[in-house]
Amino acid sequence: MAMIKNGFFAYSSNPTHCGEFIEEAIKEIHKSGHLVFLKSWKTMSIAGKFIISEILKEIENSDFLCADLTGLNENVLFEIGFAIGKGKPIWLIQDTSIIDSHNRFKELNFLTTIGYSPYTNSTDIVNAFLNKKVYLDETKVLNAFDNMSEGLINENALLYLKSQYDTNYNQYISNTITDFKLPTVIDDATEVKVQPVSWYFNQVQNVPAVLVEFSSTYRSGYELHNAKCSFVAGLAIGLGLKVQMVAEKPFPTSMDYQEYLKKFTNLELCKVAIVPFLNDIRTNIAQLIVKKHPHEESHKPVSELQKIKFGEYIAEHEASNIYEYYIETAHEENLIRSEYNIVVGRKGCGKTATLYYLEAELSRDVRNEVIPIKPVNFEIDGLIELIKKLKSDFEKGYIIQSIWKFLIYTEIAKRIYETIKKKPIYALTETDRKIIDFVNQNTSIILSDISTRLEQELTNLEMLEKIEEQTEFRNKISEILHESIIKDLKDLVVSYMNTRKKLVILIDNLDKNWKKENNIEITSKFILGLLGVIGRVSKELKGSPSKPNDFDLNLIVFLRSDIFKFILRYAREPDKIEYYNLRWNDPEILLRIVEKRVELLSTNKIKENFWDTYVGKIVDGIPTKEYILSCIIPRPRDLIYFINSAKDIAVRRGHNMIQETDLLAAHKDYSNWIFKSILVENGVTVSQIQKFLYNIMGESSILTKEKIEELMKLSDITTENNYVDDFITHLCGLSFIGREIRPFHFEFEFDFDSDDKNLILANKLNSNRYKIHNAFIPYLECSDFID
Repeated sequence: MAMIKNGFFAYSSNPTHCGEFIEEAIKEIHKSGHLVFLKSWKTMSIAGKFIISEILKEIENSDFLCADLTGLNENVLFEIGFAIGKGKPIWLIQDTSIIDSHNRFKELNFLTTIGYSPYTNSTDIVNAFLNKKVYLDETKVLNAFDNMSEGLINENALLYLKSQYDTNYNQYISNTITDFKLPTVIDDATEVKVQPVSWYFNQVQNVPAVLVEFSSTYRSGYELHNAKCSFVAGLAIGLGLKVQMVAEKPFPTSMDYQEYLKKFTNLELCKVAIVPFLNDIRTNIAQLIVKKHPHEESHKPVSELQKIKFGEYIAEHEASNIYEYYIETAHEENLIRSEYNIVVGRKGCGKTATLYYLEAELSRDVRNEVIPIKPVNFEIDGLIELIKKLKSDFEKGYIIQSIWKFLIYTEIAKRIYETIKKKPIYALTETDRKIIDFVNQNTSIILSDISTRLEQELTNLEMLEKIEEQTEFRNKISEILHESIIKDLKDLVVSYMNTRKKLVILIDNLDKNWKKENNIEITSKFILGLLGVIGRVSKELKGSPSKPNDFDLNLIVFLRSDIFKFILRYAREPDKIEYYNLRWNDPEILLRIVEKRVELLSTNKIKENFWDTYVGKIVDGIPTKEYILSCIIPRPRDLIYFINSAKDIAVRRGHNMIQETDLLAAHKDYSNWIFKSILVENGVTVSQIQKFLYNIMGESSILTKEKIEELMKLSDITTENNYVDDFITHLCGLSFIGREIRPFHFEFEFDFDSDDKNLILANKLNSNRYKIHNAFIPYLECSDFID
């Protein structure tokens, strides 16, 4: 006798009509005579509050889960994640007529690979449910993504989902994780708002613990971030991982998460929420890993395509491995030949990868001292307020450069001190002992983290606003920023390095302060001050021409090109600032990244050419490599994302090679991802950019200047004072649109400084037409490219 299948139906109380339609559909399904019984949360209401343990118990006891994605409700996403973790078949529905909700779903780009049934009424729900025979489906979602973790070596104890803004709270959390020495992979929403769902499936299956930092509801963008966090938290709990959810208040929820969620309103409460969890992981790490990865062999067959690995598309996620398959180009040699350099590049073009490569390459010689300075976050609000109060540009410029000099020298001293402390006592030289003694006498100035050092000096600098004379101002800064100590410190550093070969200082992460709530002009001048001071530090450390110091020096600053372009506005002589532009204008070199990663990362040996063996030759009538390059912004991050997506889709479909249909689907997936990325790259430049991009949906892929102006007005972006041209230039700088430089030939700006030529040619043609890049067309559903 056939058994009745039990299902749980998860949906949000808003919009209210969705719940009404679903409840009506449940009644109709029960009347249909099929051996199925559906239950919703409405039967479980306890005084308007829902106990998560009861909900999860109900899902666990059900044969399958149905869920409505409309509105991207956090509780519903949590329950979907939990059901997937428990191996339950899931069926998703969505009212796609609610445009804002559907746009948020597309922006999340989480469950698009799993699919959903659209509906606008209860009949649609009933028909889709019965036609798909959801109650007979035994598909486990995670099984389709098992290839992601095949061959993966687990090196991490923790997955940390970081909130979408750098705050004192997540800075404290990051520093505490470092202090606990827990190997951690960080999902940094300041870099990439949302990873592909396959990435999260991969990570949660290879860590024993997950820390999820939700966003307060008063912070912009909390809806998308918290939707992602809810899904991953539910997934991790479903898989039986150790999970801690934390949130800065206000963080209202209709669900009682009991032991899983801790809220805080200050740093002390944040510590209370974090420290016991991390301490427990550190104490029980061995048992947690054994529990997570029992020693048993898997007999699941693995295809040859499944064994191919391309690595991570974000350099921070594979810092320890990237040296092995880094593609060397001419610029690495140039960077270590010059005394100091400014490396400028777009997000995703390989700045951080270059830093990791140089750090690993130069550290191979033990005579080199390689010092990466990568502040997690400068909390410079106090500095901004202080500088705003100062009277003259002299005072502002002098204090900024003095602060940078203080921070760089103390960081050098800190790293050298840490190196010396690793030596056995008998190996210490006289200079080593002097440095240890000096640092021990000035611990608070040198050994604290960069942000703490800056904060404690700012407290002392507040008295400067009352000083009138420049000489007195300089003397007071000299006293406050310990210039006498810094001078002695510099002499000790030089003495130490004269017995070594090369001092390399690599400065990155300066974009962490580039956020809307900061005063952008002063933030620009703060970064500009670093560009001015690196030359002075270089000269001081090199010594005089008559008495040069006996070691080589390289000082390299890595800076995002959109930030660099912005800060040049405040430079007195911008044309005299020398920089190196990191670009990928050679397709062959870019494609070599895939080939080298396949060669070094895959568990199977690729005897023949990867492209000929595992990838179809033609897509949409053009050669595959040409098609891929036409679909992406030419950067390593984009290429690796695209090819990873194509391979994962092919494996889930059971293909033994990446076929044309897999590449077409990968284009759509990549398009969703790049749309979100452009919002991050936009930075602080145009606050209404998201609204503008959504208003482009359904338009032709070729836009006139008049149409752009019309859409700007619709998006509340000013069109006065020739701002239309500036806005178009900004869109070109994001590679979102290209200028028509010859009839029906549109040129895109992929490099920091290439648009000047395009602008001249476009003006001569005088067409005033612009084309949306192919990368964005599937997501925007342009009217001339609809499938």
